[in-house]
Amino acid sequence: MTGNKQNLLDLFTGVNRYFSPKIVGEVNDVYIKIVKVKGQDVPWHTHEDEDEMFYVIKGRLKMEFKGS
Repeated sequence: MTGNKQNLLDLFTGVNRYFSPKIVGEVNDVYIKIVKVKGQDVPWHTHEDEDEMFYVIKGRLKMEFKGS
């Protein structure tokens, strides 16, 4: 997976189910994943030792945060 250029929109053609993340790359031992979501809540979860980034390609994403 490393070193190859890939078109992000083309990668989505391989994602057929909603909220079923697919690994498409890796940077510094961190996976790059893509996922389709549609009108559903993402289960609340945390990442104690890592960050998470969301890049919305189409539509909108509403996120709610809990205070620490």
